[in-house]
Amino acid sequence: MQEKLQELLDTLECENQANISTDTDLSDIEEWDSIGKISLITLLATKYNYTLSFDELKALSKVSDILKFMK
Repeated sequence: MQEKLQELLDTLECENQANISTDTDLSDIEEWDSIGKISLITLLATKYNYTLSFDELKALSKVSDILKFMK
């Protein structure tokens, strides 16, 4: 789980990684903006062969919500 969290933080280019855990609200992550969302969609599609739907994207609220797609 820690490796996937690190991969996500690297993808989002998070600067304050020490303060982010699986329980962190995405709204508290400065880099969770439109570019961050596009980066996540690209990561899931290319590395995990998963296409995130618009409804799934809208439903994301915590870091742990993203990690469940990183299988």
